[in-house]
Amino acid sequence: MNRINRLFVIAVFLLAIVDGLKFLHAQEKLHSSASLKGVAEMGLLIENINPSLDSAGIDGTTVKNIVLDKLDEIGIKTVPMKELVNIKGAPYLYLNIGAIKSSQGNIFSISVNVEFRQNVILSRNTKLESFGIPTWTISSIGLFSKDKITRLYDFVKKAIDKFIYAYSYANSH
Repeated sequence: MNRINRLFVIAVFLLAIVDGLKFLHAQEKLHSSASLKGVAEMGLLIENINPSLDSAGIDGTTVKNIVLDKLDEIGIKTVPMKELVNIKGAPYLYLNIGAIKSSQGNIFSISVNVEFRQNVILSRNTKLESFGIPTWTISSIGLFSKDKITRLYDFVKKAIDKFIYAYSYANSH
């Protein structure tokens, strides 16, 4: 690890110690919002929660319920993943929460990635369809102290809110 990377890591951990939660970065590919237009139903795939988060009090069922409730609020119908073969484009929302626990066990480095994935047909070869391609993404990273780890739920809500905003914008124009 070079010197700049080490200094960045040290600064990030110092910020986390001060407050217990620091939102560090969010990146959204806004140009891809148009790919959400016309989607009435979608699947939902949430990666398994990292065992270190599970043991710190983060529950995968709670995460799933947060996402389902948010989607339901704006009328997005979710279907089981096995039913995607019956939906044109096989669209689904993918959520991954990555976690690395510090060696002392009191700080978590967290990443939240939300992707809208669907089948895509290439313009240069319309006979070639690619499956499950991300067409809208947002990624966030942050640091949480162990005693404030449940704030991760708010982190997930904010990421889903950004998806809902992009989805609503695409479907209102």
